[in-house]
Amino acid sequence: MYHQNSSRVKNLNNLQAYILIITMPNDCWNTLTFISENNPKELVRLYDTEFHCSNIPDECVKIQNKHDNAINLTLRSNWEPDLEWLVSMLTKYPNCWIKNDWYEEGGTSGIFVGGFLNGKQQKTIIQQWEELPIEGKSII
Repeated sequence: MYHQNSSRVKNLNNLQAYILIITMPNDCWNTLTFISENNPKELVRLYDTEFHCSNIPDECVKIQNKHDNAINLTLRSNWEPDLEWLVSMLTKYPNCWIKNDWYEEGGTSGIFVGGFLNGKQQKTIIQQWEELPIEGKSII
């Protein structure tokens, strides 16, 4: 999503000029892990519904590993991860464990963990912190 602001500049001889400012979003890199210990069909349904048949462009998703009981992928999003979407998946796929380790190129990082693992419901953890932005990391 792009943010647009426009403002009217001077009226010069009945000519109006506008300045349009378009703010490009920072990329957010999400490393997602989905595990379903005892219900591989639910994991297939999660992948098919949320990634394969969704509106997420193919160039934004890269599968790292896909097994019967686990999927690991990277997902590029704008600014930050969609935490509401992640929380909603805990309800839609109650037998899955979901982890998202993310980094936004401006320096914000975080983790989301929740779901069903090791035979029991796990506490949902959402944590965020600041790190060096990508530009700062490139000089280290």
